[in-house]
Amino acid sequence: MDSVWRPPLGPLPFLQVRYSSLLKIALRYKTWSKKTYNNKISVLRRAFEFGYRDHPDHPNPAWALKGARIRQRDLPRIDPFRIQDAEALIAAIHQDWGEPQGNFHEFRFFTGLRPSEEIALNVRDFDEADGTLSVTKARVYGVDKNTTKTHEDRVIQLCPRAIAILKRHLVFYRHLKARGRINHDQLFFKDDGAPIRNLGHFVKCWRKSSERLGLRVRRPYCARHSSVSWNLMIGKNPLFVVRRAPARA
Repeated sequence: MDSVWRPPLGPLPFLQVRYSSLLKIALRYKTWSKKTYNNKISVLRRAFEFGYRDHPDHPNPAWALKGARIRQRDLPRIDPFRIQDAEALIAAIHQDWGEPQGNFHEFRFFTGLRPSEEIALNVRDFDEADGTLSVTKARVYGVDKNTTKTHEDRVIQLCPRAIAILKRHLVFYRHLKARGRINHDQLFFKDDGAPIRNLGHFVKCWRKSSERLGLRVRRPYCARHSSVSWNLMIGKNPLFVVRRAPARA
């Protein structure tokens, strides 16, 4: 709302916003992907739907804005890593950017978590005795949400590699907390100990390490695809895999 819609609308009273004005603003962003365009439109629709509950006798101009039709060819390519390339990238990120970021990226390969779920994890979400992780929330564009993208809480059984990552990471977490560099219970954090509010810097570091290794640059989200693919390749029950890393409903 602040970056796209409010600036051009300025001080215009809410009930004087017209459909033609909203359409003109939307058409400025022809370089957006279809998914981004639909996300921006969706935010506006939700805000106007809320506002027009006080004015049910007025037509809501935002509902006339049409979303872009997403076809199969518009979806990002599913491009999982070979385990050898993943291990090389994990080692490079640890070497280039340090333990907090290295652990974060390594963990996503062996859990299939969405980035929004991973950055919202608390220390208490990890049950070391049972080797499980509770996934009940998300953080999107810096906003904390008390639900996941699929609106379903789940408890996942961690593989030995994921458990080892967390045990190693928690030793580092407790060390920083004892030195006063951490004053929160967020499981993953930035180099300075602060919680992760957005992933911009992490994505840049991922890309730079990939380029240094000469790997084909993939989106960090491909770590999730890799986790799913690896589980299927070693013979895990597909139902187990779906419950572990559910697609959006």
